[in-house]
Amino acid sequence: MGRYGTITNQSFTLDVSADFRDNGWSISEGIAIHESCNEGYVKNINIPTTPGTDYKITYTVSGYSSGEVYAIVGGINGESRTANGTYTETITASDASGIQFWSDGDLAVESVSISDGEVEGSTLVFNEKYDTFAGWRSYVPDFATKFLDDVLVFRNGTMWLQNSNETRNNFFGAQYPSIITFYFNINPTHIKTLSSVRIVGNKPWYLTDIEIRPRAGKSKGQVSRLKPGNFRNLQGQWFGDFMRDMLDPRFPDPESALYKGAVLQGEVAKITMEITEASEVRLLSIDILGPDSQYTY
Repeated sequence: MGRYGTITNQSFTLDVSADFRDNGWSISEGIAIHESCNEGYVKNINIPTTPGTDYKITYTVSGYSSGEVYAIVGGINGESRTANGTYTETITASDASGIQFWSDGDLAVESVSISDGEVEGSTLVFNEKYDTFAGWRSYVPDFATKFLDDVLVFRNGTMWLQNSNETRNNFFGAQYPSIITFYFNINPTHIKTLSSVRIVGNKPWYLTDIEIRPRAGKSKGQVSRLKPGNFRNLQGQWFGDFMRDMLDPRFPDPESALYKGAVLQGEVAKITMEITEASEVRLLSIDILGPDSQYTY
């Protein structure tokens, strides 16, 4: 409970539920800060975990003056920390509740990264506008710290200054693509024909994987792709017609089927798009023209 003061002989109303909602945590400049007024969990770390999976988590405790803090991964408590330092531990998740921190002291938590053993790892990031952990990035530094308004990260003995030039998607000297996966599932119980796609942005993307789940007559589903060269620019927007099913068994190879195979039809399509650019890429929207089909191929 918090501490309250009153004026003698004056009525006083206490909203106990509001007091319990205060868990002592706040977020400032990408750092989760806890004050010992109330104990509780840091809010909105909502990245799902997989039961039975080992997660290697690394984080830094700074500004420590009292109490303890520990990580909670998939419902399992990590080790209690009672001093400044950078800590690494492996926790086996028991449920999908995600990643949290609990504290009852005066301290801060920063530079959180986690690896599930299948990928190199991920670094949790904050959205300061909404005061929440907003997601993760696929790079993992050995150590990260703030210096004035800059973020310094260290990897393999080399120091890097983040956001110091106009090169995009470059981490520790390696260039990476941007990848987005989404589902086209309007009227998911209706069979639709994928006709065309419109990208509103400054560059065309490569639709690397277009997958339609299996259905009657298409036991393997359908697979296709659409390269950037297949898009045409009309008044600042990029338009492209979907190509054909690369799994069509009537053709001797996927390349022939891509041009002459069956049209893409189904209830739901999973689409992965990718772009490799070192300059700024703006993507405002992507629209799929997929009218209901009266017949199937």
